[in-house]
Amino acid sequence: MSEANNSSTQARPVDRSAGAPLSVFTITLNEAENIGRLLDSVRDIAAELLVVDCGSTDQTTTIARSMGARVIEHPWQGYSRQKQFALEQCSNEWCLCLDADEAVTPDMAAAIPGLLAAEDVAAYRFGRKDIFAGAIPPDALHKQGGTRLLRKSRCRFDTTRTVHEKVIVNGETRKVDVIFLHYGYDDIAKLSEKNNRYSSLKAAEKAARNRRPSLLRLLFAGPVKFLQIYLVQRNCLWGWRGFTRAVAIAYYGFLIEAKRFELAARIEDDDT
Repeated sequence: MSEANNSSTQARPVDRSAGAPLSVFTITLNEAENIGRLLDSVRDIAAELLVVDCGSTDQTTTIARSMGARVIEHPWQGYSRQKQFALEQCSNEWCLCLDADEAVTPDMAAAIPGLLAAEDVAAYRFGRKDIFAGAIPPDALHKQGGTRLLRKSRCRFDTTRTVHEKVIVNGETRKVDVIFLHYGYDDIAKLSEKNNRYSSLKAAEKAARNRRPSLLRLLFAGPVKFLQIYLVQRNCLWGWRGFTRAVAIAYYGFLIEAKRFELAARIEDDDT
C-alpha cells in the first residue's frame, strides 16, 4: 500500500450545530478515478454536494449521483468561468470549492463547521499537500495554499484567467492551519501531462493580453523556479521526490515562456 493511501482522507463525524449549512462543489470531466474519494471526504460536513460536469464519458456522474450529489451538465467554459458558474448554482451562502482530484483531511473537516459561524470573514485559505509518487510531503516542506471556503455573496472567480484560477474576495480572507490533499500530481506522467496542457493555456492567456515574450524570461524562468521550489519551498528535504518535483515544475515555467515565443512566431508567419 502506498504512503498516500495510508493516510485516511475520510471526514470524521463533526458537530455542525455551530455553523451554517455548507455547499461543496466541484467541476468534472472524466473523473471517475477521483470523484468518489472527494465526495466521501466531505460527506459529513456538506449539506449539499454539487458536481458540474462538462460531458464525462466515464462513470463520473453515475458515481456522483450514487453518493448523493446534485449533478448539472454544463458546457466547458474554461476553468474560471466553469467554477464561477458552479458557485452561482450552490444553494447555500458558504461554499467549499474543491477539484475532483482533491480531498479534505479529517482535521480540515473538523475545523470547518466552526469557521462557518464567523460573521466578519468572507473566505478562508487552507494549506495543500501535493501527493507525489505515492507519498505525502513531509511537514517541513512549504505548503501550497488555496482560498477554498467562500462566502458566496462576497466572492467570485476572476474569469479573465484561463488557468490557475484566482478568487476575488470582498472582505477578509483568513488563513487556517489545516490542509487538504491533492492527488493530481501523484505520478510523473500525470504531472508532465498537466504541465504541457496548462503551459499552453497560460502562454495563450499572456498572448491575449498582448504581453510580448521575453528572452530573459526564457533563459531564467526555469532555473529561478527550480531554486524557488527546491530550496525556498524546501523540497530539498524530500530526497529524489523533491528533486524530481522541482525539476518538473521548473520545466513548466520554461514551457510557458517557450510557447509564448512559438505563438508569437506563428502569428508573424501568418502575417507575412
